[in-house]
Amino acid sequence: MTGKGCAALKGPALARRLEPWVALQLGFAARCAAIGGLSPAEAITQYTAIYKRMGFGPNARGPLHPDWLALCAPLNEAADIEAQLAILMPELDARIVGYRHYSDRLFGCFSFDAPNEAGAVKLHFIPDHSDAPTGPLHKSHRGARRAELAAMFAFIRRHHGERAKSVRGLSWLYHTGAYCALFPPAFSESARPDADAGAKPQGMRYWGQFLTHRGHLRHEVATAFRDGFDTLILERLAETFPYRPLLASAPIDVFYDAFDSPAPAQT
Repeated sequence: MTGKGCAALKGPALARRLEPWVALQLGFAARCAAIGGLSPAEAITQYTAIYKRMGFGPNARGPLHPDWLALCAPLNEAADIEAQLAILMPELDARIVGYRHYSDRLFGCFSFDAPNEAGAVKLHFIPDHSDAPTGPLHKSHRGARRAELAAMFAFIRRHHGERAKSVRGLSWLYHTGAYCALFPPAFSESARPDADAGAKPQGMRYWGQFLTHRGHLRHEVATAFRDGFDTLILERLAETFPYRPLLASAPIDVFYDAFDSPAPAQT
């Protein structure tokens, strides 16, 4: 996942590298607060991935973590983004978690949510940041990624075979050929913009596109995004991102066939 001999970046080292990325989100939240009549803390909670990356929960819906609530008053009183960073970065140093923190079942760079009531399995791509010379989607790693998917779908078939009916994925990565090449064509080619254009951008399906695999800000993409802040429309935030998240779906048998997942033995 992280390249041979390259350990995953964690803790303060990762937090410091992510500071420009955090600042980008704070600027976005400030604009959302201005046009939506929200407090700064409300906007940061609702319209950034900061809450999640600080380990307070998989999303900012429902009751908020008390430690986050303790930060809200100082964030509201902060004079500017620099002051907000001064409040958040020490906490981020201590609390930052990787994408993998919220996953119970990992298969290399991939994870999944168990089938929902409709039988849909939700797919996640959750690589670590590292100083590896190439990212996890580089063509040299394609065989490893497909092996991870094969192991994951074999597991799903063994343990969720009767309930699992389809696979869903929601990410900006479906805009990239390197990611789509990992999956059966029927799945990749189904990718379409998520119907919920007004969704609140709290996850990496929005904010991951501004980071390199080393955790550095992609400055050119971030600058172009920042230049559009003055024209934000709160009800159409998804459209302001360079790569709007796409929703892909296919019957799970497409994956079983592609990865040759054997059916569980009959008892």
